[in-house]
Amino acid sequence: MKKKANNEIYPIIDERQRKYIGELSSIIVVVTIFYLLVEITYKYVRTKDISATNWEIILLLLIGIIYLIGLRSDKELFLPTSFSGKKLTIGKSK
Repeated sequence: MKKKANNEIYPIIDERQRKYIGELSSIIVVVTIFYLLVEITYKYVRTKDISATNWEIILLLLIGIIYLIGLRSDKELFLPTSFSGKKLTIGKSK
């Protein structure tokens, strides 16, 4: 474990681990969306009332909104890092 300047402890995660975490997170989100779509369809077919699926529709919208916020706020996603985790400059090399 490595200590930050403000005494927070965090593990060192390399690019491979970040890739695996990202892939797993994507799979979890896709499965959740699929489940919610099946649940909405089942409840609507069973009750013939769209208001019975309000919670599921709200969750689907929240997933989409959180995904868009994450994409827009993480502009540094593809910046290269050194072995110590510091961001490398991407300017012209000499």
